[in-house]
Amino acid sequence: MFWPLVLPFKLTCLFVAISFVLFVMIASKKKWKMAKALSVFSITSMVAFIPSCTTIQLALDQFRFGHFKYEDYEQLKDRRIRRYMPDKACNITIHKHYSGNGYVAAFSINREQLTKFLDANWQSYGEYSSIERGGISIPKLPNSQSTDLVSWEACNPSETFHSPIGSNGSGAMYWFCPAKELAYVDAGYW
Repeated sequence: MFWPLVLPFKLTCLFVAISFVLFVMIASKKKWKMAKALSVFSITSMVAFIPSCTTIQLALDQFRFGHFKYEDYEQLKDRRIRRYMPDKACNITIHKHYSGNGYVAAFSINREQLTKFLDANWQSYGEYSSIERGGISIPKLPNSQSTDLVSWEACNPSETFHSPIGSNGSGAMYWFCPAKELAYVDAGYW
């Protein structure tokens, strides 16, 4: 849940530690009174900590979240995305949510490859699913908020599927357009 905040926090702590070492070295060379120098450094660090975390997070989020395009599954490095993405998927467009808890994607795949992936997924994780296979009502098309994030070509009729759904709500919903061999996934993880 808080994983998007962990890396900026760690980097800020590292920055403060390195700054402290440099500050002590400079203070001793300039022969400053150590007690006064450390109190100034402590106050400055406390005041600057949150803005530093925020700045680092904003810089990192440009690379961690947003729109990404991949030729095929092998280019995906994020294990959370790979879990809900068929290994035969290609021409993948992903929008990773800024909240860090999911993504929406469109990709090319044929029905046989998609159902083979889902069958294997249910075989591996089905016993942990809080909802039985086929036990969830999926809308005919993805919600409009998601379709604004990743281009979805409307297809009638589209087929719908879902992965095993965890007790915390993690899982994925899939829409498949047989005429275009195009699939769309809305996946969530915590």
